Amino acid sequence: LNIVSHPPAPKLTEYHKGYIQRRAARLTNERRDMIAAVVRDFVAVAGDKPVTEYGKSDGSDFVDLLLGLPANWHKKPKLRNLAVTDVPAAAVAAGVSPQPPTSVLKKVQYIKAIFDDAAERLDGINVTFPTGGLPKS
Repeated sequence: LNIVSHPPAPKLTEYHKGYIQRRAARLTNERRDMIAAVVRDFVAVAGDKPVTEYGKSDGSDFVDLLLGLPANWHKKPKLRNLAVTDVPAAAVAAGVSPQPPTSVLKKVQYIKAIFDDAAERLDGINVTFPTGGLPKS
């Protein structure tokens, strides 16, 4: 019996760097920045863990956050200095509408693509992102 030991899975912030490098030729700077922002926001919600340690609740919590974020919230004076996890409640208090569902879906697609890539390379990827009710772009 020969048991092969695998190195631990990289944390999401590290995996993301490799993902970007593998796609560098096909990504615009704007798309690269958007992916980095989505990863940053996902990590703010779920923590920076090895990619194999995320689960369904992490994906669900992230979608819930996105549904409460206004478009370009980081440009709004009342919101831009807040932690991303505090923005939805502050936006409601300030009367700022959430971003459109098409924007939510686009951001979910960015983070899902990273986990889909990880699933092709690593065992144990279990995160899902509930998108029922969001428009299929």
